[in-house]
Amino acid sequence: MEARRQSNEVPSHEDKIQITNALLAKLKALDTDQQRYDLLSEINELGLTGLQTAVDTGEADRVADLLGSIENPELLLQLLLQKDQYHRNVLHRAVMKKYTGIITVFLNAIKGSNSQRQLLMTKEMNYTPLQLAIRNKHPEDVAALLDPIEDPKLKCDLVMEKDLLGRTTLHCAVANKDTRITIILLSHLESPEYKREAIVERDRIGQNTLRTAADEDNAAALDAILNALEKTVQLELLAEKDKWGENALHTAVKNGFTDNVSALLQPISKMRAEKQKHQLKKMRYEETLLIAAENGFTKIILLLLNAIKTLEMKHKLIIKSGKDYNSALHLAAARGDIQTVLALLDNLETPELKQQAMKLKNENNRTCLQVAALHEHTETVRVLEEALTKIEFNDAQVEAPQTAPGPQQAFPMPGKGVMGQAKASQFQLAQQTKVPESAPTPAVAEIENPTPADGIDAQALQ
Repeated sequence: MEARRQSNEVPSHEDKIQITNALLAKLKALDTDQQRYDLLSEINELGLTGLQTAVDTGEADRVADLLGSIENPELLLQLLLQKDQYHRNVLHRAVMKKYTGIITVFLNAIKGSNSQRQLLMTKEMNYTPLQLAIRNKHPEDVAALLDPIEDPKLKCDLVMEKDLLGRTTLHCAVANKDTRITIILLSHLESPEYKREAIVERDRIGQNTLRTAADEDNAAALDAILNALEKTVQLELLAEKDKWGENALHTAVKNGFTDNVSALLQPISKMRAEKQKHQLKKMRYEETLLIAAENGFTKIILLLLNAIKTLEMKHKLIIKSGKDYNSALHLAAARGDIQTVLALLDNLETPELKQQAMKLKNENNRTCLQVAALHEHTETVRVLEEALTKIEFNDAQVEAPQTAPGPQQAFPMPGKGVMGQAKASQFQLAQQTKVPESAPTPAVAEIENPTPADGIDAQALQ
């Protein structure tokens, strides 16, 4: 080993075990805690204390034997808080190396909330041991750090401790998309008040934990967070807006996170109709459908509509217009999104509601059918025309039997009429007035066989 030190060679695992075993043998010959403390805190040939060297072996039994030699709790705490050249205590060292067994040994050796607080709140490079465990994405170490703690307030403080970005440990776990760690942290918050405090706490950019989860594709974390909250708090957070006026559901829909949307809708879908109506208004729910329609998120549209209790609310949502007075049908038609168009129409359960939605006009005085034609989405035009024709045919059947068309009636060509309107209204007008050359127009017929005006003798005209 001496030759290795002179050549600056990194000590091997066997070297560290050898030093630790020699240290254990020396401890047996000592009589007092102070003597044993001095030996364990002494810097050895590796530049480490005896306890730090034992930690590097990764063997929890050897570490436990060293700690068991000191009975004085104050000396034991001082030994654990002693830092190496990188300002890390032995707990930081064990967490960085993911030695879960050694972490458990350290926490079980410390008695009393104050001593545990001193050890667990000590920071290395601005991180507590718990924050380091979360950065390492190691749920076993997170549980090992929290399980031995008996003080609920200490657990809450550890979860609420912020890093340099103003994020709590819970924020960090959610941002890392680590659902297991998120669930572990929430399970150690033992009262509804502590859970609420940790979840609603904002980071430096003003986001609470629920919003952080909604911004990520992390539906499992959203489920865990919502299940940890009381119903009233759930609804408050769902309606909470950021500085841009958006809530968690807006963000999830905009990003196309279908599973997130499903998770966020669970509390809403369980509400009674009257209370749900009030909640949807607070959440500006109609905007979410417009966002989904504009982006072609058909599955999300179905989720949004299926969560609504009454047909009346569903209908109002579908015909609600946004910017430029475009409804969800207008936006879907502009994209040529047949699946979304059909999904919206299928959720209008009567012909009257379908007709009202399809005849709704935007700022440019266009229906959804005309918008589809304007963008030359032929298949979408066909689908909308078929739906509208079916509705109008059924209405005509109910109102009166069909009669033969008069000489001036025109038979529209499906699809072509609407496409012509969208492309050039003047051309359409010309087409509508154009007649075959072989047949005289009504105007010509009138000139060849004029009708007598009042007070004029018909024979005199001849």
